[in-house]
Amino acid sequence: MSKSAYIDDLTHRLSNLDRQIAAARDRLGTSAPRQRLKASADLTWLVEQHKEAFDKLERLKAEGEGRWEDIKTEIEEDMEGVYLALGRWMVEH
Repeated sequence: MSKSAYIDDLTHRLSNLDRQIAAARDRLGTSAPRQRLKASADLTWLVEQHKEAFDKLERLKAEGEGRWEDIKTEIEEDMEGVYLALGRWMVEH
């Protein structure tokens, strides 16, 4: 996959993730107060990870053809963790 195609794909995935996080926030509002505390902390972590992935995307855009693959690997590892955590969050909350 070319750098340009990867940037387009990742931008799309981050946008989808943003919508999923918004849906999780909506679900959080209907949780019991005790459950809401833990769920809120978990969701905060997901938002931070989303922001880090977006920041890495910006770094990747600025990177030359040689190093962008290294940043891509970092992003993919981060995204895998975020998707797993979001899936667990949706099941638990």
